[in-house]
Amino acid sequence: MNDLTPAEVHALAVALGLAPTDDDLIEITHRLNAMRDALAPLAALPLDTVEPTPPSP
Repeated sequence: MNDLTPAEVHALAVALGLAPTDDDLIEITHRLNAMRDALAPLAALPLDTVEPTPPSP
């Protein structure tokens, strides 16, 4: 998975109505890419063999 660039993160932020500063954009980009890396192993789970269940209250 390719890392998001600061320009891509800026475009996402603007789409959400946010206006991050340049310093914030660097930190946001780093954290967003770290989160994507941490969640990447979940894509390999064999979810097509699991029956859906309703959430418990």
